[in-house]
Amino acid sequence: MKHEHINAIKNGLMSLIVEVDGKTIHTSKGFGVWPLWHLFKSGLSDGPFSIYDKVIGMGAARIMEQMGNILFLYAATITEAALERLCAKGVNVQYDHVVPAILNKNRDGLCPVEKISLDSSTFEDLMNRLDEFYERVRTSYEERVSP
Repeated sequence: MKHEHINAIKNGLMSLIVEVDGKTIHTSKGFGVWPLWHLFKSGLSDGPFSIYDKVIGMGAARIMEQMGNILFLYAATITEAALERLCAKGVNVQYDHVVPAILNKNRDGLCPVEKISLDSSTFEDLMNRLDEFYERVRTSYEERVSP
């Protein structure tokens, strides 16, 4: 656990930091599940991973589960279900806030990625649906993330 990484997440300097064997292999200022999704899609080393993330819901938890070999996760905010799922896999999870669900921007329903995750019975189905969703929101996402 690196306190400087936790501080970077808490202070909004980064939204995702991934380490392997104590060395940072990936950072992102993106939002939502997309930084983790991009990392997973790009191919990964074998770990072991230490992950520092702003918000972890079931979509992110399912991606992490597929990554395997995650020794440590820090999440500023994590859902109850994601926490339970990752702890059951033996991940050492540290967090600041546990919430029942990740809400959408209007706070009147579930985050779209949470809905996709809950509606997807297999990991392959989840990734296919995330691919389709990302294609619909890519322009908006890239405009918000670019420097």
